[in-house]
Amino acid sequence: MLPASQDHLAYVPAAGFDGKDSTMEDAPTIISHASRAYQLEMLQSSLKGNVVVAMDTGSGKTQMYVYYYLSQLQVLTVLSAILRIQAQLQSSDQRIIWFLAPTVLLCAQQREAIKLQIPSIAIRLVVGSDNVHTWNASTWNSLLNGTQAIVSTYQVLLDALDHAFVKLDRLSLLIFDEAHNCVGLSPGGKIMKHFYHYGGQQQHSEGRPALPAILGLTATPSMKAHVTGLEKLEKLLDAKCISPSLHREELLQYVKQPQLRIIECESSLTEHQTEAMASLHHECANMSILEDPYITSLLAQNTDRSKRCLQKAIANQKTRSRMQLSSLLSRSRDIRSLLGTWAADFYIWKTKGCFLEKLQPKSSSLDGWIPEERLYVAKILQNITALEPTPRPIGNHSISDKVHLLLRELLACQGGVIGIIFVKERVTAAVLAALLESIPEIRDRYRVGCMVGTSQSQFRKHSLYEFFDSRDFQTLNDFREGKVNLLVATSVLEEGIDVPACNLVICFDSPQTPKSFIQRRGRARMRDSRLLLFTHRDCSIIDQWTVFEEEIQKLCQDSERKRGQLQILEHLDEGIDFSFRVPHTGARLDHDNAKQHLEHFCQVIAPEQYTDSRPDYIVKFIDDGSTTLVSAEVFLPASLPPKLRHFQASRRWRSEINATKDAAFQAYMALFNAGMINKNLLPLQINIDFEVETRAAIVGVQSLFEPWTEVASAWSTGEDRWIYTIQIHGPDETFFGDYTMTLPVELGPLRPAQLFLDYNTFYHLVFSPPRCITRAEADKMADHTSTLLGLHFSHRWPMTEGPHVIKFTSHDDSLIMSDIGNRAFDATSEAISSKDYLIRDHSKAPARYIGDIPSKPPITMVQRPFRDYDDAPDEIYLNLVRWTRRTDFLHQMKVDPDTQMGTQKHYTAVLPASYATVDSIHIKHARFGMLIPSITHTIETMLIARHLSLSLLQPLGISDYLLLKDAISARSATEPTHYERLEFLGDSILKYCTSMQAAATNLNWSEGYLSRYKDRLVANSRLSRAAVETGLSRFILTIPFTGQKWRPFYLEAVLAGTMKPPTKRNLSTKVLADVVEALVGVAYTLGGIPKAIQCLSIFINECDWMDPSESRKEFFAFANSHCADSPHLQILEELIGYSFTKKSLLLEATSHSSYMGDISGRSWERLEFLGDAVLDYIIVKRLINHNPPLPHSKMHMLKTAMVNKDFLAFISLEEHELSQTEAYIAEGGAVLTMNKRSALWRFIRHSSNGIGPAQLETSRRHQGLRDEILNAIHNSDHYPWHILFRLHASKFYSDMIEALVGAIWVDSGSFEQCEAFLTRFGMFPYLDRILKESVHMQHPKEELGKVAKGRSMVYNIEEIKSVEGEKTYNCRLVVGGVEVGVGRGGLTAEEVRVRAATEGVAFLKKEAAIPNDVEMMAG
Repeated sequence: MLPASQDHLAYVPAAGFDGKDSTMEDAPTIISHASRAYQLEMLQSSLKGNVVVAMDTGSGKTQMYVYYYLSQLQVLTVLSAILRIQAQLQSSDQRIIWFLAPTVLLCAQQREAIKLQIPSIAIRLVVGSDNVHTWNASTWNSLLNGTQAIVSTYQVLLDALDHAFVKLDRLSLLIFDEAHNCVGLSPGGKIMKHFYHYGGQQQHSEGRPALPAILGLTATPSMKAHVTGLEKLEKLLDAKCISPSLHREELLQYVKQPQLRIIECESSLTEHQTEAMASLHHECANMSILEDPYITSLLAQNTDRSKRCLQKAIANQKTRSRMQLSSLLSRSRDIRSLLGTWAADFYIWKTKGCFLEKLQPKSSSLDGWIPEERLYVAKILQNITALEPTPRPIGNHSISDKVHLLLRELLACQGGVIGIIFVKERVTAAVLAALLESIPEIRDRYRVGCMVGTSQSQFRKHSLYEFFDSRDFQTLNDFREGKVNLLVATSVLEEGIDVPACNLVICFDSPQTPKSFIQRRGRARMRDSRLLLFTHRDCSIIDQWTVFEEEIQKLCQDSERKRGQLQILEHLDEGIDFSFRVPHTGARLDHDNAKQHLEHFCQVIAPEQYTDSRPDYIVKFIDDGSTTLVSAEVFLPASLPPKLRHFQASRRWRSEINATKDAAFQAYMALFNAGMINKNLLPLQINIDFEVETRAAIVGVQSLFEPWTEVASAWSTGEDRWIYTIQIHGPDETFFGDYTMTLPVELGPLRPAQLFLDYNTFYHLVFSPPRCITRAEADKMADHTSTLLGLHFSHRWPMTEGPHVIKFTSHDDSLIMSDIGNRAFDATSEAISSKDYLIRDHSKAPARYIGDIPSKPPITMVQRPFRDYDDAPDEIYLNLVRWTRRTDFLHQMKVDPDTQMGTQKHYTAVLPASYATVDSIHIKHARFGMLIPSITHTIETMLIARHLSLSLLQPLGISDYLLLKDAISARSATEPTHYERLEFLGDSILKYCTSMQAAATNLNWSEGYLSRYKDRLVANSRLSRAAVETGLSRFILTIPFTGQKWRPFYLEAVLAGTMKPPTKRNLSTKVLADVVEALVGVAYTLGGIPKAIQCLSIFINECDWMDPSESRKEFFAFANSHCADSPHLQILEELIGYSFTKKSLLLEATSHSSYMGDISGRSWERLEFLGDAVLDYIIVKRLINHNPPLPHSKMHMLKTAMVNKDFLAFISLEEHELSQTEAYIAEGGAVLTMNKRSALWRFIRHSSNGIGPAQLETSRRHQGLRDEILNAIHNSDHYPWHILFRLHASKFYSDMIEALVGAIWVDSGSFEQCEAFLTRFGMFPYLDRILKESVHMQHPKEELGKVAKGRSMVYNIEEIKSVEGEKTYNCRLVVGGVEVGVGRGGLTAEEVRVRAATEGVAFLKKEAAIPNDVEMMAG
């Protein structure tokens, strides 16, 4: 036996993923509308006491509708039981849940149904084939320890109770499936009579009831003369029988019954025997009883007991061997009569061959046979003349008239057929299936399967005449999946087993009871379905069925009359006149529009996949003796808080319609009063005032703030000055001198600046920390600003000695303007020989001296001759290099001049010696002077940041102007640093704070409302508007400094206002929004969340901002405190690695919106909303603090990869070892134990028919891809985008991870606990490896756009449909006309696109590398 956590059977319900029968097409469905209400009603009843959920309406007048939906109701009955099991698991009762079913096949189905809905449950299937009869008390105890639920046949539990291996006080809940079978001396009846009722209600030692709660399930309706006696069942099961309240409005719909047709056939003569039958008859007749192994063994024993047995056997002529061969002969005659001669010969031949084949020593298929019996029977079989029959029946004489008519009907069917052929005997089913498969015309149209049922007795020995090995589980699964479309089955399919709806049901053997007929008829649920009943012309059953059919027709007529009465009743005018009018708008709510309003609200509030968000109405019919009154209650989606999920009508009504209108009105009024509905009586989400603002791409804003007027004024008003020592370091740290910069305002520390003297030469400007001095001290310092500027610019504009807004002073020289070009050229002077002084012409344009030229060179040899060159004297000329005209040294030159096509002329510039003058100021001061515009721009940006801090951001008290400058610098400004890292941080902080604010101030709101609220506040449109309205736009730097129009800032000119004012400008709204987020990032960096909240209050004033830590306290207080601890939750807590203070948060974090089993709780959407923000915050904080700092683009890619839904799904699918152990039975019978393993996804609580199959398929894909994904995570240098995508995991996997993060944070208030959870599940170890080893993170499709380098990219998608109708996709990626990648066999078009893009990137990278390799080889 496998451990309890292992899956036995891949069970997939017959219903589609939406929970509706996928084949019903136009047929109305009671279940599709009322299923959740039905399950809730049954769950509530079962939690109050022992109940038998019975599908009996009691009146007989609406039963025909129930019959039609019987199969669907059976499924829903089991789903109700599963909800009850979930509720039991979440209780503090640690005892075992035991689910009983009458057949092995039904046990297997129900076990898989439970496992599908509750994957985390430790559940075992225990049946006779597990050799339970060999188990002892120790075996049972080992298996039950750590097991939460057992599914078994009635007999298995009865035997365990009989031997005292199991006691009822060890069970918390006992479920009887097909409870109507608990009659008489049945195993179920014995369990109740001999053990449950024995000794009365005992008390457990801990005070709880020693006996388990009882839940009975039965979907078998009673009919007038065939009542099952529910009163007796109630007494036996100590339970009250309850039935769901079927909605009148559903019963009023027309239900078309399947077309019933009786087919009469001729009886076949049984006297005629085939040659094989005659040979078998001959061998049976000639068997000597004295040669029988059983007789010879009795003779050899020679005891009194053996003598008595010998006498009896000889008298009766009965031994096992003789009975087996006799039964083979008898059944061959039945087959001959029922199916024809070919079938009889096939049966004998097949039986003989299978038995002889199983004589092999290793075969276990003949369990129960002693070796002597095997050999004895084999010897007789070998003597039988049984040749292999023809591949198919030849001629009508080889098949019976019944089979002939069956073939005619099957071949006459049009369109797609899904059918079941019911037969009585197991052997008949196997042989008929083989016969049908042998006929080519049938094989062309049908895929035939066979179901014969499985024995539940562990003592049953293998019979010779049953040659087949049952493959019922696989066949049933194939039928559900459409691989088999014609099933030959015994009565095993009549009840309980979930199979697809059929359009053809054939009763090849007549049903034995009316119940059997009704249940077979219920399988024909498709539109225009047919029910064929085969019978013999001389059979009395025809008269019986005629009478029964008349009874059915009468019932149908009664139902039609009832429909008419209900229609009248449902249109009664009972004086209902509820209404409400909104005072301010006049919007009106009344009883007629309340239901449609409520349905619309539910669709808006919970539009989740796998979730039917419609309101659930439960109606109750109360008979007061004179009339029947109706009460109604309505249940709303689980995404709402408990107090807004359940409402009742204000009174009782005669009409169900009025009762439900009343309930809907009460619900909608409560939602309005709770603020969930706006003043137009619509959901908030569609209120125009709640919409996210629209925005233009570009908007006009104020001109950039000009700081120099304020600085100029400070020179005359302020008493303090701040000085910086500036040092210039050239290449190889060469020191070029010190200068002092004086400012009248405080700027704080300045970063070292890298300056680009030319394409290859970098200077470093280092600023000392600022030092405050008095105004008097500053006035004593020389002002060399004009001279320093004049060395570089005096030839371009007039220079005066007046003061500037910034004062520069040289430390080692006294500099005056008159020393510029004040000396005649003297070739013998030290100034000329050292080349440390600039040479100037008449215009004072500076140049560097290279050497002398003996005479005037021809003009053709000079690259840049001066004006009037021809008139210049012929004398000694100076060979010069002109001084740079550049003003901007903050940015590197775009082109290396040395790589450009050079001139062939010998001299760059020349000048007659008589024209030349020489500076008396060292060239190093000219080098510094040319940098002053760049330094001034740097100071200007700092001044802008300073003013922003002291004005708009004054409440924040920010003194780090460098960080502020980064925050206001767009990438387009090409400052040394820009805002993108801070914006990345601020975006996360904004999302985190806004999410908490939204949820804390609107505790009743669903995730949809919260998301809209958050989106409205964090949208770029809102943030850009804030930037404009607050005046922030004045401080944003977007234009790069070029120095082209730069002029000195003289104090007099600035104060006089003669400077050209900045012009208004247009800015991108995204840039405006980004700067707001960057400032939030600055605030957080300097003061954490409190300062970030202050910053948000400046820009977004729609709310009174709360600190998220205070919001968390609100969430914690709002969470339900009354939640019982349970072993189930303890296992989940161990898996998570965190123990919750409030267990309700853990339940909420694992509850999908489809879950109906907990009306006191809510689904995980709110916690997922919070967890999404917390997860984002934790990851961003980790990335922003990484050393060395990461570029914005890489951080964005890393965050995207970590929160990728497929990656989150993968970590939720991974199993982890737990401390609990579970036992299993090894082949030798030994009991072995192993540690349990489980995964987070198994703990998702849901009530959707679609989620279970989706989880099963995803789990299969996970198993197939797991090794490949883990290898990529642990070893690959690329993030496995394309592999993760192939998981095709639904969003609910990642939602659960985020909800758990949110729950842990709300419960603990600790980010460390959240990080520990994410570390345990592998997120942060992988992130650490990515950072350490620089794993490539870019998405293949995004990277493809880069490596394609502008070439056209075309994804050619091919859709392929299989025979079963399943779709797969192929993709050919063509870049620039060349196929570079292929994706094949994907489940979606996007999957193959990603796979093709992955191949394409590799191809194009390899292609780009080839020329480089060739060049290297050539070199």
